[in-house]
Amino acid sequence: MPLSTPAYFVRHPRRLLLLDAAGALSSAAWLGLLLPLWQAWVGLPARQLHALAVVAIGLALANALYAVATTVLLIAGHAQLHWLGWLYFGAELLVLLVLIRWEWREAGAKH
Repeated sequence: MPLSTPAYFVRHPRRLLLLDAAGALSSAAWLGLLLPLWQAWVGLPARQLHALAVVAIGLALANALYAVATTVLLIAGHAQLHWLGWLYFGAELLVLLVLIRWEWREAGAKH
């Protein structure tokens, strides 16, 4: 029986990193190199395409920043947060932290 997609990546975390990295690099290449060449047909100015390429390269950093921002806002607004909010944001942060940990570990691993 084939594994579901999440179960597959849980068993093969390096492939999750590779998929994430391949997506970011592909987006960066398209946005930073190829689409500016076809700017007249794409419609967005090359400057905006290059800006999107920079964003694509920084996805892992953005995940970490989002996790920090969410944590800060949860601490600041803890008095108003109900149990369902804690459950949701806690689960979201847990998933992000696992992904960030895998990405940083794999980025530093010697292959």
